[in-house]
Amino acid sequence: MVAAGSAGIVIQPVSELMNVPGIEVVGRIPNDVQIIQTFAAAIVVGSKQSDAGRQLIEFLASERTSSVIE
Repeated sequence: MVAAGSAGIVIQPVSELMNVPGIEVVGRIPNDVQIIQTFAAAIVVGSKQSDAGRQLIEFLASERTSSVIE
């Protein structure tokens, strides 16, 4: 809506705004009013690629990815 000109300001998750052309992220709302979202991952029983799934989960939970995910 901001990029289209029908709104002057919006409060959205940064992840939804990062790749929208025509807008500028000017800041974040304070941490004490942020909503922290926790995500979970699992390997489905009977998965044909459980090893690959386990490796992906370990990678996503590793220190190497924390800054990118944040």
